[in-house]
Amino acid sequence: MGTGEFTGESTSTVDDKNRIVLPRKYRDAVDFETEGRELYISLDPDGCLVICPRSEWRRRLAQLDQTPYAKERLRRFRRYIAAMTETSKCDKQGRLLLPSRLTNEVGIERDVVLVGNISVIEVWPKDKWHQRREEARREFSKDIEDIF
Repeated sequence: MGTGEFTGESTSTVDDKNRIVLPRKYRDAVDFETEGRELYISLDPDGCLVICPRSEWRRRLAQLDQTPYAKERLRRFRRYIAAMTETSKCDKQGRLLLPSRLTNEVGIERDVVLVGNISVIEVWPKDKWHQRREEARREFSKDIEDIF
């Protein structure tokens, strides 16, 4: 039974078929019995891919559904998110196909870092993640003061 919580980071390599292997800890966090094996993959504004189980995707859709459709900026955002989201089935070995049109958008080629971000898994190009992680480390004490 999955917890739906993703933490930690793990490196992976994109294979010749554009697949990654999700680490066991991430696979164990998804309740494939309830959720199904299909995961949602979309772009994140920070420059990575986001992988989420169906329940999290539905929660995000419900949130978007609450936004006023009359506002052009929100319509544009909704349209872009919907257009830039794909589904992919995680096989029994934990392999997940990353749609090439999405990996091209964020510059994923071979080496990636999978980052647990509580309710989602982020997929970063390795060099971009190391840069982002260093930025976050430098700003950590300031961010924690502002947030809490």
